Amino acid sequence: PGSLLVATAILLPIALLSWKVLYSAQFSHGLDRWVTRVGYRCLGLGLSIGVMPLFALLYVGRGTDPSHPATAGMAIGVSIGLVVAVLVDLWCPVAYVPHLLLGHLLPIVILGIVGLFAGRKILQV
Repeated sequence: PGSLLVATAILLPIALLSWKVLYSAQFSHGLDRWVTRVGYRCLGLGLSIGVMPLFALLYVGRGTDPSHPATAGMAIGVSIGLVVAVLVDLWCPVAYVPHLLLGHLLPIVILGIVGLFAGRKILQV
């Protein structure tokens, strides 16, 4: 159902952010601010990695969801964003919460919104 997709799309990014903060808090200076790393690099990396798989999956699934195309597109965008966020987390040593919100969580939100609008156009029969 569409409500399950929406709930999952909202809860999983929050769970990933919470895990990153809780895990990093175990180490001394794990949540310290890095003045040289605001989060723009991670934001750019996340979006540049995630855009092509998002449109590829939407293109492959074109015309397959006449009842919930926007919700399905959003779920695809968020799932691609989560996979990309894990890759960016493996690359990025910063766990400062404002950095995580800008560089790690915002790409998930943007890919979800793009998936929402593109899903309406592409996934609909």
